Amino acid sequence: MVKPQAKLRPTTGPAPVNPPPGVRVSTDSMNNQVPSRTTATGRRREAVFEPDFIVVKAGPNYGDDTALAIVEGKNEEDGVPLPVDVDQILKYMASIFSKTPANDLKGYLVVRGTTYVYGLPAAPNIPAQPLVVINTATQLKTHLETVAHAHW
Repeated sequence: MVKPQAKLRPTTGPAPVNPPPGVRVSTDSMNNQVPSRTTATGRRREAVFEPDFIVVKAGPNYGDDTALAIVEGKNEEDGVPLPVDVDQILKYMASIFSKTPANDLKGYLVVRGTTYVYGLPAAPNIPAQPLVVINTATQLKTHLETVAHAHW
């Protein structure tokens, strides 16, 4: 399943079985406890990461989704990502680490005709490393098909 503009809220722990009365608890689709959509001090929205797409293997129940890939697209004129673009995909990869993604999760930074592929970091405080650079038009579909075949 592809989730467009999926929200990656910080994980605060495993989903509680019986939260205390009156306590606001949210659980994401990967069964992690996350902060409520509004802050405790008011009705401001929490800051969240929103990658363009997250590819997941949907589980049979809410909370059973497994993240397989994160895809972020950019339209830089020269096809070269800006440092802020790379920082963005690295933040997404670090954020997804706490949500028990697939061990072979990949991050795809698509910049026009070139896609930069990142592997899952070894730990949340270690930045993801670029694995390969591929041609978007001729190789991205094959990469995503490989993910699909490995998990279905």
